[in-house]
Amino acid sequence: MTVHKLMPTTPTMISIVNESTKVSDADVQKCIPAFLRQVTLDFAPIWGCSCAIEFVPKGTKPNGNVIATLRDKSDVPGALGYHDRDAHGYAYIVVAIVAGYDWRTTMSHEILELLADFAANRWADGPDGRDWAIEMCDYVESQTYPVEGIPLSDFVYPAFFNPGANSADRLDHLGKLKKPFTVGPQDYGIVRTEPGTVSQVYAKHEAEGHDVRTVVQAHESKNGRAVLLIFGEAYPAEQKEGKIAKARRRFAKAV
Repeated sequence: MTVHKLMPTTPTMISIVNESTKVSDADVQKCIPAFLRQVTLDFAPIWGCSCAIEFVPKGTKPNGNVIATLRDKSDVPGALGYHDRDAHGYAYIVVAIVAGYDWRTTMSHEILELLADFAANRWADGPDGRDWAIEMCDYVESQTYPVEGIPLSDFVYPAFFNPGANSADRLDHLGKLKKPFTVGPQDYGIVRTEPGTVSQVYAKHEAEGHDVRTVVQAHESKNGRAVLLIFGEAYPAEQKEGKIAKARRRFAKAV
């Protein structure tokens, strides 16, 4: 298995800024200890990535080198949240308030994924010649656990990206997954095909019962690659558009 190294620059502090009119500053502040506890006690011992987290009132200068903004509405249709880099290479997080979804789970999801993949461009060699995006929470995003009474996102362990993992290896924090490189019924993953493997990917995942959707042209790219999404059979339809947008950003960095 090949797991590419982290960028040399990772966040030392994430500043959470509340621009939402639907959640009070006080409610956001109450979540900071839970986010810190998850990062420090649960995530860092597994992935070796940690950071400080602060709350910053709107209009106040943040101390962090990553800004996580909570908004009433996402600028990416259908997306609960995402992390990316701006034109200058600075990483940032955006989380939206969406009815029926808990923004606190989404914020923890994006914090963990940004910590482990600051550049949003890491891939692991998976079965059948596919590269799997090294995303910490996508593959188990429907699963949560309480930290100080706040529902935070489950996340995968390194063994998830190891085709040779055995039954004794823990694949995610909650122990829900039983096999590496798998997607739960309400979860999804981004995969990148190598040249000449597109038809093989379709055949394999159609046989597994997954909904496979091409998000870029399947046969044409600069390197003969394509980026696909694998949705679990019960994945919420209203969230697919946002995930497709996320995969498009990854594709831009994959070729």
